[in-house]
Amino acid sequence: MLYAPGEKQSVVQLRELQKIQASFQIKVIPIIVSEKEEIPKVLATAVTAVDAIYIAGSTIADANAPIVIDMANKAKVVTITHLADLVEKGVLLGVCANPYFVGRLAGKKAVQILKGAKPASVPIETDKRPDLILNMKTAKAGKFQIPPSFMKKVTKTIE
Repeated sequence: MLYAPGEKQSVVQLRELQKIQASFQIKVIPIIVSEKEEIPKVLATAVTAVDAIYIAGSTIADANAPIVIDMANKAKVVTITHLADLVEKGVLLGVCANPYFVGRLAGKKAVQILKGAKPASVPIETDKRPDLILNMKTAKAGKFQIPPSFMKKVTKTIE
């Protein structure tokens, strides 16, 4: 995971991935980037040792996504994110919140509050139906073989 230690969102996402790594049988390795200039050097080593790079929400990773994507594709390393706009920019795979379902969930919460529920009493929940977005241009550029069984799970493609 590209990780910017000075950015709160990046720190939170790293912690969340580390919590679930055992249950998904993955090993999360933080790739620390504090400045744009570090990315090529850090990634040159990382792409030889990882199967995938998770690009989290950080200003450094987001602004330099094309560099990360290009280096990963050349090394045949999968790129993953939770941000739909990064999939549009070339990340191979996005597991992203579905805006329609998030909006419906927010509306449901608003109705509860408008009917008198105290905001603190409304439970925090997430929608369990994320979009699985695949960037086909990146798949072709990186020569990634996408199994038909996986394609059946994809909810949106970027052509």
